[in-house]
Amino acid sequence: MKARLFFCTFLFCLLATAQDNILSINFNEIKFKKVKAFINQQKANKIIQFIDVKGSYNASENKTYKKHHQSYLILKPLEEVWANYNSTSPAKSWNGKMLNFGCLISKRTNKVSYQNDDYQGAEEGQVFYVNLKLLKGFYNLAVAFEVTKLSEKDHTIEYSYVKGGKTQGKQWMEMTATPEGFTRISHFTLYKSASEFRDVLLYPYVHGLAIKEFHQNMLTHQ
Repeated sequence: MKARLFFCTFLFCLLATAQDNILSINFNEIKFKKVKAFINQQKANKIIQFIDVKGSYNASENKTYKKHHQSYLILKPLEEVWANYNSTSPAKSWNGKMLNFGCLISKRTNKVSYQNDDYQGAEEGQVFYVNLKLLKGFYNLAVAFEVTKLSEKDHTIEYSYVKGGKTQGKQWMEMTATPEGFTRISHFTLYKSASEFRDVLLYPYVHGLAIKEFHQNMLTHQ
């Protein structure tokens, strides 16, 4: 009986040490100060386990969000585009003049992934930490997104802005086949922040540039 109890305790400790949390994120693997500051803010707010990282979108507040929509025509078949959006590493899709990948955490595996790690594909519960570079790097902003919906049936990918960032809300992409056999991607956003000035004058322009770069990165790696 004692031997069995010892074995179970040993196994539990082994599994616990094999799982990462916010405290185990290696800042030496992250280049961006704002991303590190965002993670440190989570630590200060007692967000330690990955399961404690929450999306900011609240359906009951739907009428309070502002809306943004952009559409893209991809000259490739729907299934090919869908597969690419699900398999491309965030280190590539979130990497350009404006967007830079910091790290990824997985609520399913309790693991952290960095710039040079292998990527096994998109899944719900993944959280991406991204650095948004503005004014040619004069100003930087950390943003975190959680994959909250991944529907192959509807060809829809949804991200919620993580609580603690400047923006609250969500984004989602709906992919549909055109009569010509191409793919239409409709990118929708519901958003709000503490600043009306930012929401009305700054966010739509900056967000439009950022998602354009994201989709261009996806096309580059197809």
